[in-house]
Amino acid sequence: EKKRETLGFAIAGPEQTGNGDYDGELMSIYVLPSHQRKGVGRKLVGEIARRFLDDGLKSMLVQTLAENTAVEFYKSLGATHLSDKNHGVGDKSLVMSVFGWRDIRGLAQTT
Repeated sequence: EKKRETLGFAIAGPEQTGNGDYDGELMSIYVLPSHQRKGVGRKLVGEIARRFLDDGLKSMLVQTLAENTAVEFYKSLGATHLSDKNHGVGDKSLVMSVFGWRDIRGLAQTT
């Protein structure tokens, strides 16, 4: 029997930030450190794009901490930097970067 292991997950749905130019949102993605840089994240984003297209959604955005290493990952997938915004957490202010894909058809072809 083949052993199955969860390597990562992604959560996505209709856009919820109020940005009317995008209809889908990647809300969370996580890949085990031991499987990062091996194509798992790319496959997860590709699967989300395919499901969005099946549901009639054509674009997607994602928010992440500006200092997160995921910024380079999103850029490598062709995301465009849309904006930065301050997000207060307690007495701290964190900078959130917003990235987007106006057309996710290319992402859907990611294997």
